[in-house]
Parts: sequence; structure tokens; C-alpha cells
Amino acid sequence: TDIVVLDLRKIEHAVCSYFVICEGNSNTQVDAIGQSIYDYVREKLNDKPYKSEGFENSEWILVDYIDVV
Repeated sequence: TDIVVLDLRKIEHAVCSYFVICEGNSNTQVDAIGQSIYDYVREKLNDKPYKSEGFENSEWILVDYIDVV
């Protein structure tokens, strides 16, 4: 829910081009969202994240694809 896409392309020295933020209602839902993103990008773009964090407790998750975080 509450999906926000930040376009950072015009910001000099931004760490990525886009920053996407959303929220879930529980740790289970947050984990499912993170896993779904991972699976979708792997299936559609044959790409793996550069880095991911937060899957251990799923209170928050960060999935970094370099240009999109």
C-alpha cells in the first residue's frame, strides 16, 4: 500500500535513478512484497539485486538494483 516512486534522475550524485517505497501491514506481508519483487525482476529481466537487506526479520526490506532501489 501507499506506493511512492521518487524520480531522482535530476539530482546530481543521487545514489540511484528511482527510489520506490511501499508498505505492508505485517512482517509476513513485507516479506512477501520483497520476495515478489525479487522473483518478478529475476523472471522478467533476468536480473538479481546488487544488494538486499532486511529479509531476516522483515520489519523493513531494501532491494537494490543499482538504478532502482
